[in-house]
Amino acid sequence: MRRWIKCIALLLCMSILGSTIAYGRDLKVEQALQKGIKTYEGKKIGDWSALALFATGESLESREFFKTTYDEMGTTDCARRILRLLAEGKDVKSYVEALQKVQQPNGKFADRMNGKGMEQINAHVWSILALYSVDAEYDVPRARQWLISAQNKDGGFHHSTVLTTSDTDMTAMALCAMAALGIKQEEQAVQKTLTYVRNMQAKTGGFVSSYSAQETAETTSWVILGLVSMGIDPTSKQWTKWRSNPITALLRLQHADGRFKHLPKDRGGNNIATHQAVLALASYERGSVFEQLRDRDKE
Repeated sequence: MRRWIKCIALLLCMSILGSTIAYGRDLKVEQALQKGIKTYEGKKIGDWSALALFATGESLESREFFKTTYDEMGTTDCARRILRLLAEGKDVKSYVEALQKVQQPNGKFADRMNGKGMEQINAHVWSILALYSVDAEYDVPRARQWLISAQNKDGGFHHSTVLTTSDTDMTAMALCAMAALGIKQEEQAVQKTLTYVRNMQAKTGGFVSSYSAQETAETTSWVILGLVSMGIDPTSKQWTKWRSNPITALLRLQHADGRFKHLPKDRGGNNIATHQAVLALASYERGSVFEQLRDRDKE
């Protein structure tokens, strides 16, 4: 009897959390990725496209980068630079040390590199993801505590603590950070986040942007990356509506030229949507880009 009770409890737990992802080759996803990769041929790339290509396993050695202007005082720009340099296989020590220094006593990574600014949640999230990707030390317990304290009542997050209206994209990014902080699926903060995200899922299987109230490739991509980072299969029953899930919804947004459309009604592809869609699909196939970067840095 006790054995049956344990089995039932385990099944209920799996139903609530969602199936664990098993990385492998999905033919349709692989075909979509190959089409997406071809759109970068002969073109200069930037930070997001570099991360997307790295996530697919493509080498960046022969790629030409366009000049990127960074805000030297912006914490998010420092984090973004670390991620790009990691993807290129370059040294990030000085940037990592600078980023480590902006964590405040309450655990928050300041908005600015001079230690000022305590409102931007995205500065905190991307600092966590950058330092996790390079396996650098920082005060994880306090960073975790601050992030959870910034969660809105509906389970979502906004870019700023001043605003209480949650944003789907930012919430998915926060889910990535929760995974990096070691917060487990069954913990209340993650369950609240997943509930908010699930409420933003459209009947198509994709996800609605909080800004446009429409399904977008970018929002769906971030949710896929958030779920994958947390070890949740985005094609599982819990994330399937009308036989469609986040993966199939995103694949439908790929244009004939290989790029991805921002909105389903758009006639052509969008570069930003393409970067994020390729990043998400590659992470679904090969594992979270942040895990890939972390593994590469250990080599």
